[in-house]
Amino acid sequence: MKKLIAIFVMFLLTLFASSCKNQLNLEMYLSQNRSVAYVNQSSDYLLTVYGEEREDPFLSDGFVGSQKKFITVRLEDYKKSLDEASVTISYSGTTVEGKFEYSPLNGKFVTEIETDKLPTDKEITAVIKNAGEETTLTLSGFTLDGAIDYKEALSSVSKTAVKEINKMLEGGGSIEVRLRKIVQSNRLYYYVSIIDKAGKTLAYLVDGEKGKVIASKTF
Repeated sequence: MKKLIAIFVMFLLTLFASSCKNQLNLEMYLSQNRSVAYVNQSSDYLLTVYGEEREDPFLSDGFVGSQKKFITVRLEDYKKSLDEASVTISYSGTTVEGKFEYSPLNGKFVTEIETDKLPTDKEITAVIKNAGEETTLTLSGFTLDGAIDYKEALSSVSKTAVKEINKMLEGGGSIEVRLRKIVQSNRLYYYVSIIDKAGKTLAYLVDGEKGKVIASKTF
């Protein structure tokens, strides 16, 4: 009986080792890494600032291109009063500016600004200019006790999608990975998409607190 148990344990360990061996480090394939987030709101606005590194040009071709740094600002206007508004973001001696454009896809105003340095401070400052008026907000870096970082989110996806990813890489295939940190209703999520050179995409939503894949889609 002890011999049978030992054989069974060795079999399980072999399966586990095989699975770990096939699991990829998706960090190597990142073409977008939006892992910085700051949030604040006033009676007029909800403002979210994301920092990311991503390839430029931004192509869904399964390859990782040269990287640049960007600040993405999303503004929700509670009073529906925005008219050609702009924003100035200040952090660590760096100041960047951008003009908002309305996104009908999510009903928010958005601007993307190329920068040489992403924010790492606990707090950053944003000045919103609209119709001759200015609103200054201090945004705090979004954190939750026990929340996972982006590397853990990638690892969770890699474990879940190991067979699908390896299939994408068969016969000299290639992939790129896009990661976006998302703050929604004071909750943290990671959206991870894996794209091959034919444009096929595996998309996964990861719970930022529990580290589990909670939704997936292929398109």
